[in-house]
Amino acid sequence: MINIIQWRWEEAFCKFGFEDGDGWNGTDLVKRFIKKKFDYDCESDAWGCHNYMIFKIKNKNGKNIIDEDINVGYDDPTDYLPKHMIKALNDEFPYHDYCEWKLETMLNNKQTEEIK
Repeated sequence: MINIIQWRWEEAFCKFGFEDGDGWNGTDLVKRFIKKKFDYDCESDAWGCHNYMIFKIKNKNGKNIIDEDINVGYDDPTDYLPKHMIKALNDEFPYHDYCEWKLETMLNNKQTEEIK
């Protein structure tokens, strides 16, 4: 059996990400990537019965790069993380909607058959 798990790196910053904490969780993958790519330390924890997620990202000087006025868990991380970090995260964890791709492939195949 093959299980396909569709997820976005943004879920590692969302209170309701990864099926509200009930599903598979990729937060540690995102944390490891940020550490490896930027040498920043992420602080994460579970939000009660909700998602295990990233709350802080500390730079090499120990300063949190997420502003205090950000409502982590609710605000979209693409609105507050540095653009170069967002690009790196998008490159490392590209979202691929398997269902959409499968539908597109099926429709393209059908159109190709109709053209023949």
